[in-house]
Amino acid sequence: MMQVQARGYSQMITLKQQNAQLEDVFVEIMKQTNSKFVYSPTMLKATNPVNINLTNVTLEEALELCFEGQPITYIIDEDNTVIVKMKELPPPPVKGRITDEQGRPMPFVNVVIKGTTIGVVSNDNGEFVINVKKGDILVFSFIGYQTAEVTVGDGPVNVILKIGANVLDEVQIIGYGTTTKRENTGAISSVKAKDLSKQPVSNFAMALRGKMTGVVVNNSEGVGSGVDIIIRGLNSFGSGTRPLYIVDGVIINAANSSAGYSSYLHSSSPLGSLNPNDIASIDILKDADATAIYGSRATNGVVLITTKKAELGKTRVNLDMYTGFNKATYLPKLLNTEQYIALRKEAFKLDNKVPTESTAADLTNLSPWKENGYTDWTNYELGNSAPIMNANLDMSGGTKGLSYYFSTGYLKQYDIQPGDPYQERISTRLNLNSVSMNDRLESSLSVQYSVDKLKPTQVASNIVGGVRFLPPNYPLYTDEGDYYWGSSSSFTFSNPEACMTQKIKLLRSNFLMSADFSYLIFKGLKAKVSFSYGNQGSESEKIAPSTSFNPLSESTSVPFSSSSFGNYSSLNMEPQLTYNGKISDGNISVLVGSTWFKASSSNRSLDLTGFPGDDFMGSWDFANTVQSKSSSRADERFRSFFGRVNYNWAQKYFLNLSYRRDGSSKFGDNYKWGDFGAIGASWIFSDESFIKEALPFLSFGKLRASWGVTGNDQIADYYYLNLYSAESVSYGTAIGLNTQYLYNQDIHWEQTKKLEAALEFGLFKSRVSGSVSWYRNRTTDFLISEPISSQSGFGSFVNNFDGIVQNTGWEFELRTNNIQNKNFQWRTNVNFTIAKNSLYKYDDLAGSAYAGNYEIGKPLDIIRSFYVDSISTINGYAFLRDVNKDGSLTTPGDYVTLGSPSPRNYGGMENIFSYKGFEFSFSVTCAQQMVTNWFMGSSLPGMARNLPVQLLGNYWQKPGDHAKYPRAITGMVNNANVQQISYTNFSNLAYNDILWFRLSNVSLSYTLPSNWVEKAGLSRASVYARGQNLLFYSPVDLGKDPQAGSASGGMPIKSWVFGVQLSF
Repeated sequence: MMQVQARGYSQMITLKQQNAQLEDVFVEIMKQTNSKFVYSPTMLKATNPVNINLTNVTLEEALELCFEGQPITYIIDEDNTVIVKMKELPPPPVKGRITDEQGRPMPFVNVVIKGTTIGVVSNDNGEFVINVKKGDILVFSFIGYQTAEVTVGDGPVNVILKIGANVLDEVQIIGYGTTTKRENTGAISSVKAKDLSKQPVSNFAMALRGKMTGVVVNNSEGVGSGVDIIIRGLNSFGSGTRPLYIVDGVIINAANSSAGYSSYLHSSSPLGSLNPNDIASIDILKDADATAIYGSRATNGVVLITTKKAELGKTRVNLDMYTGFNKATYLPKLLNTEQYIALRKEAFKLDNKVPTESTAADLTNLSPWKENGYTDWTNYELGNSAPIMNANLDMSGGTKGLSYYFSTGYLKQYDIQPGDPYQERISTRLNLNSVSMNDRLESSLSVQYSVDKLKPTQVASNIVGGVRFLPPNYPLYTDEGDYYWGSSSSFTFSNPEACMTQKIKLLRSNFLMSADFSYLIFKGLKAKVSFSYGNQGSESEKIAPSTSFNPLSESTSVPFSSSSFGNYSSLNMEPQLTYNGKISDGNISVLVGSTWFKASSSNRSLDLTGFPGDDFMGSWDFANTVQSKSSSRADERFRSFFGRVNYNWAQKYFLNLSYRRDGSSKFGDNYKWGDFGAIGASWIFSDESFIKEALPFLSFGKLRASWGVTGNDQIADYYYLNLYSAESVSYGTAIGLNTQYLYNQDIHWEQTKKLEAALEFGLFKSRVSGSVSWYRNRTTDFLISEPISSQSGFGSFVNNFDGIVQNTGWEFELRTNNIQNKNFQWRTNVNFTIAKNSLYKYDDLAGSAYAGNYEIGKPLDIIRSFYVDSISTINGYAFLRDVNKDGSLTTPGDYVTLGSPSPRNYGGMENIFSYKGFEFSFSVTCAQQMVTNWFMGSSLPGMARNLPVQLLGNYWQKPGDHAKYPRAITGMVNNANVQQISYTNFSNLAYNDILWFRLSNVSLSYTLPSNWVEKAGLSRASVYARGQNLLFYSPVDLGKDPQAGSASGGMPIKSWVFGVQLSF
């Protein structure tokens, strides 16, 4: 050791050194002070030269700069001696393994350093690696198990979790941060990876059905079809109702698309490009406290999707593969040939008509018709068993300096419709994480790329719905082997085999990238900047050859080829500053940040005709006519400033304040900026001494409330400007312009004021826990398009109208640990929502263009139609209600409000049973809503179109019959009552208000004993069987699945899969 004594007295220091050795700097400091340095010369060999320029600074300030970035550090004792020593190396990562009481590994367990939000999740073998100091406390939490705390020592940390129900210390994702369920002041519903993995779905949104209060998931039929998530009801009828989707910080354009062919395809969902196997958690933010931090885009709620992250340690590989099949949830039963012919003949008799080849070839037995011929068209359309194949491989590992998670997945599933429609998806993801040696700098990178190829189900060409209603004796081919279309232009059909010669394909690509960098400036203060980029592309093509057109009814149709291209890209940057500290007996957390966001979207389409033949339709070069073309482009810019303050006093009283100021290019200069914010508070009253004494069985009790304002900006761009479109009529050589919307510089965001109050509780050491919530959301200033006088030169005018849309509801959650012992556990989760949506206020609705669509006090999506009071017992015609008493039936003057297709009461229940290596679970969902029955979209009885057997015994046949449905009719009678009968297809007879139940998921898995799998070189292995959407119960025979559309629409599918999970 060397000791050097300074010769002077303490004073301020001035240093000007360039590329100087550290020891020389010590000498200079000693010249100016009474300090001395104690160090070993070998310590200084690894130090860096010093460049320093200081004037009149203290000793501490000078030393801080001299030692910055050096491998050594110092301390100053009482007599001003500077003791130099080597920096302590950071402790090595702590490893461990988590098992249950039977010794089975537990994946997806949250491992968090107590008092922080720093944590990891255990892998499939229950293993974890975390950077933590000796003496720190690790908190282990998992749904259905008691939270465990372990103090870190010198060795690995192995933990056995016991069955319990404490979920309060689980990490809860919120906007721009995390919290715990105990401390959360907002309304957030979550689904974890383990819950998602039980459900064999290609779109994560389908796994949310029945799992959360206040959340409704709707989808159109068909694999890869569009999906909509509705959070706490419809908030607007002029703007969009989609929530804000954010994947690892990247905003997703989740609008469903038909790729320009809405009449030919089911809409497709961009959410389907995300591989559910990559998702670690889905958190849905509902109330103002949770959503206001996202300001003008949060009225419809926020869906935060967090993907799986890297795990420290040696590389671990997981493989998950399954195969199975899709089938229709319901096969409608239609009339057989004998029943169908009898009904047809009855109609001709009642109408006093004689069947001929041109009007009723199905009754003539003329070739190729056969009166006793039979094809089960329902089975032809919906009876197929469609295969599913899915494989996912992921690997994770690394060190504190660099850890990684990589995954790749492949999915191919076929639809049940004829023509082999399918979805094929290939996805890859890479997540990287890095932490500096001194734990100050953290960085992460997330990259995803997926390609989704769809051969969609055809809709307009009578493939969906139309096929099943063909006459049961309809022949597909003539005796010569040609497609058969019918006997005349008045007696014609769409041939499904011919229609399937049309070729449709859709290709979607999705690239997402996000990067985060954070730096701990000093204890409690952290700076962070996030960057994200997303690009979503789509290409579609339809080829309609001449063979696909009916020559009897489509003589003017020509073969065509249609192509469409779309692209959406976004770039986002968000600098943030967070501070965590203490004030008095409480903890305070402060967040401030800003958002710079820009997005661009473009769409192009081209329809070509004039090909020399069907074989040339795959190339544009052979088309001689451009039938139509279109293109569009829109750019959006968004700027925000946001902040949040959270104060926690004594771990019992919590206050959360959030604010955001948004500016958007979607609005004019008068209202470019808007302000949004919320206040939330909670009180854990169970921690009060008087409550503990009075209610000893209460293990947890919390009251929370929130109020705030959010916005909705889901309108098209540039509505504040005069908008024009290209007109097909030209002026000379110039293309004409057509007016669209009149400018309005005063349009602004819709605003929703959200109010909520809730009780959360846990009983009997939290073996029983749950919550009760009440909410009221009121949306004002809704944006709608109103028609204006054509003398203005414009057709419509977009404006904010003075009205209120209201959503109110009650949400209930209950979780119970029914049985818990060493070998057997049984847990139950129940949720139920009572919701009411209504148009609360709209001034002069009767005088507006929306008078026929909406009604004060009724839901926004009301069903309005004619109303059948009865069926005449004399002649079998329908008596439809003349509401406006004008002597005739008119629309909408004689419409009656029947109800809403949106569920007003809905929920779900899940039971989970575990016995040693086995786990069995099943989920049931339910909803009360207005649904269509088989009569919606069906033809009139007796016409040349088959009908469900539910008609038999329920339609009028002779005088004196008291029937539910009208008489049979040929459709050739010119009578006013025929029009009345046709209206019955879309009347109250086509709807039922019911409460239905569905067995939505069944899962059975077995984890092999560890001593078995270790012999095979594996760390974990399990096999499983899972079913989705299996059974349903309806108190009324609807003739279809209650979640299907009309009787002529597609049918939901059920799935069975069988798979294996292996970990290396």
